[in-house]
Amino acid sequence: MARRNRIALVTAATIATIVVLAFCLLSIWNSSSLRDASSLTWGVSEGDELVYLVVIRGHRGSIDPEGGPHILEPPFLAPMNNTLVRFNVTSLPSLPLLVDGDIFAEEIINYSKTECRFENGSEVPSMFRDYINRLLYRCLLPVGDWPLLDSLYPNETENAFYPGVYLSKIYADSFYIGYLLYPLDAKISWGGNVSLTTGFPIVAEEVSNYPSVGTYLDNRLILVT
Repeated sequence: MARRNRIALVTAATIATIVVLAFCLLSIWNSSSLRDASSLTWGVSEGDELVYLVVIRGHRGSIDPEGGPHILEPPFLAPMNNTLVRFNVTSLPSLPLLVDGDIFAEEIINYSKTECRFENGSEVPSMFRDYINRLLYRCLLPVGDWPLLDSLYPNETENAFYPGVYLSKIYADSFYIGYLLYPLDAKISWGGNVSLTTGFPIVAEEVSNYPSVGTYLDNRLILVT
């Protein structure tokens, strides 16, 4: 009986050791792509405000049920064209100590950081507000280590099929952050040229191109003040 107990204890200890070693190796493997992000900081503060000009271009295509040519209609956001929108920084996420592309996209890029109203103080219609707001806050970035952020994503890609690819690139006077997706024969992209000082986008843009139905949309936010 004692011998069987000793064998059982040795077996249990061996299994436990293997599990611990496997966990350690897995942790090391999972963290190998993580980068130190302690140099990042927010260049803006909650309560900061900036005004952007909204520019809407393009057209929506729909199929003629009678078999005729595509019917071209104004973009959904056409009523927002040439309006001035004031964005207010309402919430900034805590910056992680370690990042990779997935962590940064989930915790920083796609975190809702702003709210918006027309420059005159009136409300942006709810049907447009979330879209316009998202176009800006996805391009609002922390500052302090642009080479780090550039290392998280490729500068360009020819393989942007589902779920799409984030892109980044350093320029002399700005930093580009964006996303590209090829759904079937279409192309969807958004991106912004970001101030190296504040992290606010100077220009933020989303382009959707669906040649098969004749749809081309180009929606932009251009910094005014």
